[in-house]
Amino acid sequence: MTRLDRMLATVVALTGAIAVLEVFSDMGRPVRPLVVLPFLAIGPGYAVVLLLGLRDRVAEATLAVALSIAIDMAVAMVMLYAGAWSPRFAVLAIASLSTVCVAAAFPLRRSVLP
Repeated sequence: MTRLDRMLATVVALTGAIAVLEVFSDMGRPVRPLVVLPFLAIGPGYAVVLLLGLRDRVAEATLAVALSIAIDMAVAMVMLYAGAWSPRFAVLAIASLSTVCVAAAFPLRRSVLP
Protein backbone atom coordinates (compact mmCIF):
# COMPACT_ATOMS: atom_id res chain seq x y z
CA MET A 1 0.00 0.00 0.00
CA THR A 2 1.47 3.31 -1.09
CA ARG A 3 1.56 6.53 0.86
CA LEU A 4 -1.26 7.94 -1.32
CA ASP A 5 -3.39 4.86 -0.61
CA ARG A 6 -2.86 5.29 3.12
CA MET A 7 -3.77 8.97 2.92
CA LEU A 8 -6.94 8.28 0.91
CA ALA A 9 -7.92 5.46 3.25
CA THR A 10 -7.59 7.82 6.20
CA VAL A 11 -9.69 10.42 4.37
CA VAL A 12 -12.40 7.81 3.70
CA ALA A 13 -12.53 6.78 7.36
CA LEU A 14 -12.57 10.38 8.61
CA THR A 15 -15.17 11.46 6.07
CA GLY A 16 -17.38 8.57 7.15
CA ALA A 17 -17.04 9.59 10.78
CA ILE A 18 -17.85 13.21 9.96
CA ALA A 19 -20.88 12.13 7.91
CA VAL A 20 -22.20 10.05 10.81
CA LEU A 21 -21.64 12.90 13.26
CA GLU A 22 -23.40 15.33 10.93
CA VAL A 23 -26.39 13.05 10.36
CA PHE A 24 -26.90 12.28 14.05
CA SER A 25 -26.22 15.82 15.31
CA ASP A 26 -28.51 17.37 12.69
CA MET A 27 -26.34 20.40 11.92
CA GLY A 28 -28.66 21.68 9.28
CA ARG A 29 -29.71 21.26 5.69
CA PRO A 30 -27.06 23.38 3.94
CA VAL A 31 -24.21 21.37 5.47
CA ARG A 32 -25.57 17.82 5.15
CA PRO A 33 -25.35 17.37 1.34
CA LEU A 34 -21.83 18.82 1.27
CA VAL A 35 -20.63 16.23 3.77
CA VAL A 36 -22.74 13.13 3.25
CA LEU A 37 -23.12 12.93 -0.54
CA PRO A 38 -19.40 12.88 -1.42
CA PHE A 39 -18.84 10.19 1.18
CA LEU A 40 -21.72 8.05 -0.07
CA ALA A 41 -20.64 8.51 -3.69
CA ILE A 42 -16.99 7.53 -3.25
CA GLY A 43 -16.16 6.34 0.27
CA PRO A 44 -17.56 2.81 0.56
CA GLY A 45 -16.41 1.81 -2.90
CA TYR A 46 -12.89 3.10 -2.40
CA ALA A 47 -12.66 1.23 0.90
CA VAL A 48 -13.46 -2.01 -0.96
CA VAL A 49 -11.14 -1.14 -3.87
CA LEU A 50 -8.26 -0.85 -1.39
CA LEU A 51 -8.71 -4.54 -0.62
CA LEU A 52 -8.28 -5.42 -4.31
CA GLY A 53 -4.80 -3.91 -4.55
CA LEU A 54 -5.18 -2.47 -8.04
CA ARG A 55 -2.38 -0.43 -9.58
CA ASP A 56 -4.42 1.55 -12.11
CA ARG A 57 -5.80 4.80 -10.67
CA VAL A 58 -8.47 5.19 -13.37
CA ALA A 59 -9.77 1.69 -12.70
CA GLU A 60 -9.74 2.40 -8.96
CA ALA A 61 -11.77 5.59 -9.40
CA THR A 62 -14.28 3.95 -11.72
CA LEU A 63 -14.74 0.94 -9.45
CA ALA A 64 -14.95 3.15 -6.37
CA VAL A 65 -17.94 5.07 -7.71
CA ALA A 66 -19.68 1.96 -9.08
CA LEU A 67 -19.13 -0.05 -5.89
CA SER A 68 -20.25 2.87 -3.74
CA ILE A 69 -23.57 3.06 -5.55
CA ALA A 70 -23.98 -0.73 -5.31
CA ILE A 71 -23.15 -0.79 -1.58
CA ASP A 72 -25.49 2.13 -0.86
CA MET A 73 -28.32 0.40 -2.71
CA ALA A 74 -27.64 -2.96 -1.04
CA VAL A 75 -27.74 -1.44 2.45
CA ALA A 76 -30.96 0.41 1.61
CA MET A 77 -32.61 -2.73 0.20
CA VAL A 78 -31.68 -4.85 3.22
CA MET A 79 -33.04 -2.21 5.57
CA LEU A 80 -36.26 -1.88 3.56
CA TYR A 81 -36.82 -5.63 3.40
CA ALA A 82 -36.17 -5.90 7.13
CA GLY A 83 -38.67 -3.13 7.82
CA ALA A 84 -36.04 -1.08 9.60
CA TRP A 85 -35.48 1.80 7.17
CA SER A 86 -33.69 4.76 8.72
CA PRO A 87 -31.47 7.11 6.70
CA ARG A 88 -29.41 7.86 9.79
CA PHE A 89 -28.69 4.23 10.51
CA ALA A 90 -28.05 3.58 6.82
CA VAL A 91 -25.24 6.16 6.87
CA LEU A 92 -23.97 4.61 10.09
CA ALA A 93 -23.97 1.11 8.57
CA ILE A 94 -22.20 2.28 5.41
CA ALA A 95 -19.60 4.24 7.38
CA SER A 96 -19.00 1.23 9.65
CA LEU A 97 -18.56 -1.08 6.67
CA SER A 98 -16.17 1.40 5.07
CA THR A 99 -14.12 1.68 8.25
CA VAL A 100 -13.87 -2.11 8.57
CA CYS A 101 -12.69 -2.40 4.95
CA VAL A 102 -10.13 0.37 5.44
CA ALA A 103 -8.86 -1.29 8.61
CA ALA A 104 -8.60 -4.63 6.80
CA ALA A 105 -6.58 -3.02 4.02
CA PHE A 106 -3.88 -1.82 6.42
CA PRO A 107 -1.29 -4.46 7.23
CA LEU A 108 -1.09 -5.18 10.95
CA ARG A 109 2.68 -4.87 10.94
CA ARG A 110 5.47 -4.79 8.45
CA SER A 111 7.10 -8.10 7.78
CA VAL A 112 10.82 -8.12 8.33
CA LEU A 113 12.83 -10.00 5.74
CA PRO A 114 16.12 -11.55 6.87
